[in-house]
Amino acid sequence: MTDTRPRLNPNSPTYREQLWDKCKNEDGKVFCNLCGLEVRAGDAWDESHIGVPNAHKGVVVGVGHRSCNHEDGKKITRFVAKGKRMRRKHIGADAPGLGRNALPAGKRSGIKKKLNGEVVARPARYAELNAVRARRQIGGNS
Repeated sequence: MTDTRPRLNPNSPTYREQLWDKCKNEDGKVFCNLCGLEVRAGDAWDESHIGVPNAHKGVVVGVGHRSCNHEDGKKITRFVAKGKRMRRKHIGADAPGLGRNALPAGKRSGIKKKLNGEVVARPARYAELNAVRARRQIGGNS
C-alpha cells in the first residue's frame, strides 16, 4: 500500500490542514471514513487509519469524527493486543519463565527444588539424560 499521509509532523496544524484538503471530495465536503457522515468545519476530528491500524504500521489515513475514531479504537485495541501477543509467542519472546516475575525454581532457573524441599543446582541441559545413558550403556565406550 502506498503512504497517503502528508510529509509533516502529525501534530502540526499544517499537517492537519493538508490532511483535510486531501480528504475533500469534488463538492468540497469531507466525510468521516468510519460513519460516512459529513465532518463540518469546527467539528472535533482526528486522523483516522483506514484498513490497517497504526499499531500494525498502517499508513492509509483519512478524516474521522473524534468520537467515531475513539469508538473504533476501543473495538480494535483488543485485536491489536492479541496479534502482538501471538507474534511474541511465535518468535519465542514470550514463554513461561521469561517474565519479570518468573518463579524462583522454575524450568528456566539455575536451581531446582526437590520434593523433599532440598534446593540444588540444576545441571546443564541434557546432563542428566547423558548420565543415565552412560549408566545404561552395555559393554564399553565405543
